[in-house]
Amino acid sequence: MTYPYPSLPYPRVGNPLGWLGLVLNSIFRSALKWPRRWLNSIEIRGSRQARWICRLIPASCPFERDIRLGSRTVHIPALCRINPFYEEIIALRLRAAAYLAEAAAQPQPPSSQEIPSCP
Repeated sequence: MTYPYPSLPYPRVGNPLGWLGLVLNSIFRSALKWPRRWLNSIEIRGSRQARWICRLIPASCPFERDIRLGSRTVHIPALCRINPFYEEIIALRLRAAAYLAEAAAQPQPPSSQEIPSCP
């Protein structure tokens, strides 16, 4: 079997658009680098911010559904994996949840009402 491009070290398989698809894929990936780096660089600085992030980002995909139509059940799969920022968003939620767990495990300083006054 001969390939139409003998100078290529590998056969053209997998990308239906050929080289145009490879170029578009490269442009798409490079365009998403900055937002991904920004999402990964967000630091959790307080419990209020961590609680807000945990409330904002759901733990499971909210779009996954089972719809019953009479005796049939139609399953709509989770479409969150299509989101190009899915892994970064879930990592941000995990960092916020870890911050809240760490803050809850630390002993809290006594409040001013609990400190006995000195005689």
